[in-house]
Amino acid sequence: MLSQTVSLANASYQGAFLFAGTKVSTQPFTLDTTTNTVTYNGNSATTSVQLSDGNSINANLPGDQLFQNGSGSVTGALQDLYSALTTGTNIPASVTEVQNALNQVNQQRVFYGNNLNQISLSESFLNQDKLNLSQQEKRPGGSGPGDRGYEFRAGAGGESGDVECDGAGAGIANVVGLPEVNFNSKFSEP
Repeated sequence: MLSQTVSLANASYQGAFLFAGTKVSTQPFTLDTTTNTVTYNGNSATTSVQLSDGNSINANLPGDQLFQNGSGSVTGALQDLYSALTTGTNIPASVTEVQNALNQVNQQRVFYGNNLNQISLSESFLNQDKLNLSQQEKRPGGSGPGDRGYEFRAGAGGESGDVECDGAGAGIANVVGLPEVNFNSKFSEP
C-alpha cells in the first residue's frame, strides 16, 4: 500500500510532477524499501496559473502538505499501520491514524474543488465575452476590423459630425454600454 501511495504521490502531467511544489522536474517522493521510510524531495512552494487578466489561482498543493501533513500524514499513517500489523501491536491506534490521514486528504480536496469552480467560472465569463463580441461583429452596417464611419448617437448636448472609428473601437464602445451605438455612416444628434 505504501509503495502504491508513493507512486500516486509521484504523479506527473506533461513531464511535470504534480506534488513537488515548484520543483516540478524533481520526483517528489522516494521510498526506502528497507526501512519503509518516505522522503519528500520537493518544496513547500506552489505554482500559479493566470486564468484571465488579474485572475490567477494556485495550481498545486505541495506533496508534503498533502501526503505528510502534521494533522494527518498519509505516508506516516501507512508506515505505522505496516509496523502495527507486522508486530501485532497498536493496531487500533494505527487504524485511527489512517482515518485521520484520509480526513486530511479529503480536506485538501476542497482546494482542488474550489480551483475547478474558479476555472469553470472564468471559462463561462470568457465564453460569454466571446459570444458578445461575435454578436457585435454580425450587426448590420458591420463592425468588423477595417470598417470605418459608424453613426454614434450622442446623448444630450452632443455634437454632430463625421467620425472614423475602427471596428475594435466601436466594439469597445458597445461593450462598455455607451447609449444607442448605431453602426451606419454618420455621427449625429438624436
